[in-house]
Amino acid sequence: MLKNLKMKVRFLGRCVGVAFWSVRSRHIGYLGGLDMKVDSTSRSIQRLNLAIGYQVQDFAFHGLISSWGKCFAASVSQRLTDRMELAGSVSWSRDTDHVAWSVGSKYVLDEENKHFVKAKLDHLTRMSLSLTTYLTKGFQFTLCGMFNGPELPQLGLGFELEC
Repeated sequence: MLKNLKMKVRFLGRCVGVAFWSVRSRHIGYLGGLDMKVDSTSRSIQRLNLAIGYQVQDFAFHGLISSWGKCFAASVSQRLTDRMELAGSVSWSRDTDHVAWSVGSKYVLDEENKHFVKAKLDHLTRMSLSLTTYLTKGFQFTLCGMFNGPELPQLGLGFELEC
């Protein structure tokens, strides 16, 4: 069952470009998507990206093939307990044979006050940590940092106000 369909038509002189993107609705947790651009004058496909996924309450997997099969990416996430989540992602490009990966986790310190910490490690051995808390209802505060060996750490503050 088709959930949505977007189509864009452009007239460039004698050339008509048609791009469409569709996403299929969930069917027992399965997801799928397509991003495609077709040149009607040369009758050729200019761009083709494909995404698939599977998602249920405590588990998700998503995969992506883009740039005509030159770039691949996948991610998986799992809720281990009510307080702990774990996720990982990997991407690879045929052009560079470069593999990028990252793993991350989230731990809820206090469910009532919505205090939680997050940690992430990537393929460049950068470690990122953050602490998020709600100071009052609708006012969120985040303190974060990224640490990369001998380099100076990068620190940040975040405030979010919900109205």
